[in-house]
This record gives sequence, structure tokens and C-alpha cells, in this order.
Amino acid sequence: MAHPELIEALRGAAEEKAAAIRDAARADVERYRAQVADETVALRARTAEEAAIESRELVSTAAAEAGGEASGIVLAARAALAERLYRLAREALPRCRDECYEATFEALADELPRRAWPRVRVNPADRAVARQCLPDAEIVPDAAIVAGLMVEDGDGRIRVDNTLEKRLERAWPQLLPGIVNEILEDSDHRPAAL
Repeated sequence: MAHPELIEALRGAAEEKAAAIRDAARADVERYRAQVADETVALRARTAEEAAIESRELVSTAAAEAGGEASGIVLAARAALAERLYRLAREALPRCRDECYEATFEALADELPRRAWPRVRVNPADRAVARQCLPDAEIVPDAAIVAGLMVEDGDGRIRVDNTLEKRLERAWPQLLPGIVNEILEDSDHRPAAL
């Protein structure tokens, strides 16, 4: 083999080897691009899932906070409504002093435990009827009493408050839900739960 033929043969072999290396490099590049593309898709999917989870957590937290604030507002509104209704009920008590009030007073006096009550507190307008019901008692006028009576024993240790004010106070927890429901039925609102 002559020298130019040898050089040509080596050149051909080198070109084949270079082509093989280029083909291998192109294949490696394509594999790497495919790998990077797959990893990018996986990373985007993982990032989207993490963002969705974080978004759901933020929405859930915001909803819980809003629900707590709404509950607080509703509770405050209900408390204010209950106070206002109680005040209005107390203000309405003097209207119970109608033409049948003497019978109501006598019924309240009849509910007292049977014993001698040396002192009875009543509205100043009720002195006469109190004297009829408890003739032996000292009648103490008390303008703070709207209707009914309050009795006490001689040393003041035992007291029985049978005023309409006290009866309203005791019955209020049972009366309030019905009053609120009635008010809300008259309007177009319904209570969530009282």
C-alpha cells in the first residue's frame, strides 16, 4: 500500500469514526433533551400540584377565618337582639296592671309559701291589695317594683321575690327562642340556630 492510499484509508476511517462519534453525540443530545423534557413535565406537574395544595389550604384557612368572624358577628347580633327584646319586655310590664291586675296580685300572693311574712314590698299603688292579702305584714312601698310582691321574714334571711320582673327574668331563657322565631317569621329571615 502506498503512502497516499494509506493516508486515504486513514482519512476514511477517521471520517467514519468522526461520523460515529457525531451520531453518538446526537443520540446522547436527543436522549438528554428527552430526559430534560420529561423532568420538566414532571416538575411542572409537581409544582402545579403543590400550588393547588397550597391554594386549597389558603382557601380553607380563609374560609375558616371568615366563618369564625361571621359566627362572632351573628352571636353579637343575637346577644344585642336578646338584650333589646328583654328591655322591651321589661318596659311592657306596667301594661300588665290592667283591670284584672288585682286578681293577678292575689294569685301571686297565693303562690307564696304558707307562713307569716312580717314584711312585704310592693309597688306604692298596690298597698291596699297587699293589705287585703297579707293583713299582718308591714307594707313597704317600693317604686322599683312594677307589679307583684316581695316578702321576707323578720330578720331578712328568707326572701321570696314573686314580682313580675323576677318571673320574666326566670322565664326569659324559655321565652326568647319563641319570640325570636315569631319575629323572624314575620320578616323573611330564618334563624340558623338559637
